[in-house]
Amino acid sequence: MHPGVVQGDLPDDLWNSIDMVASRGLELVHQRVHTINVLERRAEEHAAAAEAARASAGYTFKAMNSPLNVPLMKWITSLVKIDDPERPDSLLKGLPIVGEAACSPLFLPFEVPAPMSIEDLEREAPNKRAAIQSKMYADAASADPKGLEAITVKTQKEVASRQMGPAMTQAEVTAKFGASWNGVQR
Repeated sequence: MHPGVVQGDLPDDLWNSIDMVASRGLELVHQRVHTINVLERRAEEHAAAAEAARASAGYTFKAMNSPLNVPLMKWITSLVKIDDPERPDSLLKGLPIVGEAACSPLFLPFEVPAPMSIEDLEREAPNKRAAIQSKMYADAASADPKGLEAITVKTQKEVASRQMGPAMTQAEVTAKFGASWNGVQR
């Protein structure tokens, strides 16, 4: 039984899914196994294209050593007729942080005005970095050493698994990304 049934009302689409699973039972298990087999064969067929896509990908995709198979995703997108066929390719490049946001035909347009200009961002970045750094040092001074060690170990694991890049000095970050970068508190 779905846990939401006990808690009260469920949306109609979820009730429909529950009814379908209950009525089709073992047939769905066979269908799932068949679908997995088809996807695995297609992944093998797209292996060379996937490797070429990874080679042409942006820095972040490569740095994360992303396991995404973009050609397979594009095939699935066309198979199920998703109205946003370019989305898998955008994963290779990454989404823009500044400028015009990526949009999708799956969502209504919604413009959010920028709270500050690029010029203001560049001018304020050094002060903001200094404020974030001061807060981090103040928080660390009063933090539990075991908590700080846990954060350090977690960060080291993320670096080792390439979910996060290696440590860089502020000068190295500025050389790589320019003067308008901002830090985040971890």
